[in-house]
Amino acid sequence: MTLREFLEERQRDSHGAAEHRQKIEAYRSAVKRLIDRFSEVLRPYDALDVEEWLPLLTEHSVPYNAPGLTVSFREDQITIQPMGAFVVDSEGRVAMSRGVREAHLDWAGGDEWTWRWVTPRTTTPQPLTNQAIEDLVQGLLA
Repeated sequence: MTLREFLEERQRDSHGAAEHRQKIEAYRSAVKRLIDRFSEVLRPYDALDVEEWLPLLTEHSVPYNAPGLTVSFREDQITIQPMGAFVVDSEGRVAMSRGVREAHLDWAGGDEWTWRWVTPRTTTPQPLTNQAIEDLVQGLLA
C-alpha cells in the first residue's frame, strides 16, 4: 500500500466513525447542560468559587472538548470532569472528586443523569436532583 492509498483509506468515514461522532456530540451537549445546571445550583453559595474549564478528550480517534468545573471552598477543590461517552452501563460519564473521594455521574440520555458514590463506598445509582448536587458537594467537602 502506498502512502497515498493509506491516507485515502484513513480519510474515509468507515468503521462507525460517523456514529461515534454523533454519540460524542450528544454526550458533549449533555455535559454542557449538566455543567450549566451545577453552576446554577451552586451560584447562590457565595463561599464557593465555581470555575468552568475545557478539557480535551479523545475517543475513537475523535478529539473534542466537553466542559468541566472546579468548585473551590477555601483550600479545598472538587473537580467535576467529563470521562467520556463510551463507558460501560451508561451513555456517558462525568467524575466528581476531591482527593480519594469520588462519585460518578452517569448519563442516561436527554437530561437524565444518575449519581453514585464510588469511593469511599459503592452505592446504587440515584437520580441526580438539585438536592443531590448540593449533597454531593457537601459530601466531598466533608
